[in-house]
Amino acid sequence: MSWQAVSYAVDLLDRADDLTVADRLVLVILAEHANRSGHAWPSATSVARRAGLHPSSVRRCVDRLEAAGAIAVDPRPGTSNRYRFPLTAPDELS
Repeated sequence: MSWQAVSYAVDLLDRADDLTVADRLVLVILAEHANRSGHAWPSATSVARRAGLHPSSVRRCVDRLEAAGAIAVDPRPGTSNRYRFPLTAPDELS
């Protein structure tokens, strides 16, 4: 777990008015999985299980988080995506 990624996620929550409760929960769960470089690669199923959501809901949350600039997503066909945290809060969320 990267405390930097968790701290980034929690700080972002104070400024992220457009994110839903589910988006916020998924962001924190992804941050819990991040390594020191700010990279995480849990499956949508494992995030869903932890969040109490359906995997398709997690994917929609990830899409919104990426669109907001909260995370970057590197698709990895055949396996789980890699999620990258910038570890500094973006100036504005879309």
